[in-house]
Amino acid sequence: MKWTNKGHELDFIGKRFKDRKQIYIYGTGPRGKLCYERLAFLNCTIGFIDGNTKKRKIGFMGLPVFGIEQIDALKKEHSLIIIAAGPTSEGMIAKTLLFYGFTPESDFYYMDSFINAYLQIYAMYAHNKLMVNLYPQSVTERCSLKCVHCNHSLPYLKNPVNFKKEEFIADLDLFFSHVDYIYSADFVGGEPFVHPDFYGMMKYAAEHYRSRMFRMLFVTNGTIVPSDEILELMKEYNIQFWFSDYRTNVPQIQHSVEAFLQRVEKSGVTILRNELETWSDYALGKADIKFANEEEKIRYFDYCGTPCRYMRNGRLYYCTSDRMAQRAGLVEEDCDSYLDLKTITPDRRMEILEFDLGFNTKGYLNTCTKCNGPYLFSVTPVPKGVQCTQKQLQDFPKQCPFPGIEV
Repeated sequence: MKWTNKGHELDFIGKRFKDRKQIYIYGTGPRGKLCYERLAFLNCTIGFIDGNTKKRKIGFMGLPVFGIEQIDALKKEHSLIIIAAGPTSEGMIAKTLLFYGFTPESDFYYMDSFINAYLQIYAMYAHNKLMVNLYPQSVTERCSLKCVHCNHSLPYLKNPVNFKKEEFIADLDLFFSHVDYIYSADFVGGEPFVHPDFYGMMKYAAEHYRSRMFRMLFVTNGTIVPSDEILELMKEYNIQFWFSDYRTNVPQIQHSVEAFLQRVEKSGVTILRNELETWSDYALGKADIKFANEEEKIRYFDYCGTPCRYMRNGRLYYCTSDRMAQRAGLVEEDCDSYLDLKTITPDRRMEILEFDLGFNTKGYLNTCTKCNGPYLFSVTPVPKGVQCTQKQLQDFPKQCPFPGIEV
């Protein structure tokens, strides 16, 4: 999306939330609990609605539970109702709310729709809280694998480096000086466990900012067994692994991955598994997509909607793959591909939200013409984790037509 009214692009949606600072959650089952947890950083939930008379007597999550017959009175308040029930119940609940005169997408929302499409906007306009959904922070460009179709373009880097702890901390502190809350903070590489001071970096992140993350993940290929101190830190701060298993196509890592899994399972730390069976061939820098006009480029960018940001040297890049392609020299440097958070003053925080939701100066990134568009419409699925040959490792850096950006 192209910026045309920077700082006010979302006003037409935000105005419906501005005076609705309180929320009732309709449902006291697992989804009601999850909804409450997702909203907890705003401290905006003041009660639940449910037909279960027992729960009305004892409450839920420390809050009162109201009956259906009481919801008419709730309409008089400046509040929202979020339906957090299973698929067999939510339709009937919506009909009940309609019967009592509540308006969908105004007075009430379905949980998934509200959290996925509106929560960031609601948080900012109703509570002046800046939330981002996904914050992948890299600690290193080095990896224990050399994947042909790496979406970080690591085999193309001429001089991959481990980032310095003080640089990592500076970026983290700067980011959290602007942003109030993150849904998922993903600490990545390369392979993060190759960094000699990964523990020290993560100890700082957890001690200072874990309370401002809904979840905190270490993203790994499982080829390196984490140290005892890392596992203890993960248990103390409820940090999880995001594990991608490449053994099918990289049989030589079988034993190291088994050792990783055994050690982690013994520790009790949770492993979330990336279930993708194939990857997409982004063909970064090699694709040559023809667009008839600027509007087509904008639509292409909007349709992709990559969730993956990248923070480095105070610059928040919209697309991780774009930034790493610039770093390698596969594409030309693009100054419109990032926000320099060092220059953003507190009165301009709305621009960070708009940028995170896909607004920028041109409405697209230059790399879009050199990328197959990985997230929704890639035309070329490829086996995951296939390793480079020695010749490819020698040839790939020579295929980069641009000098690349500095670390």
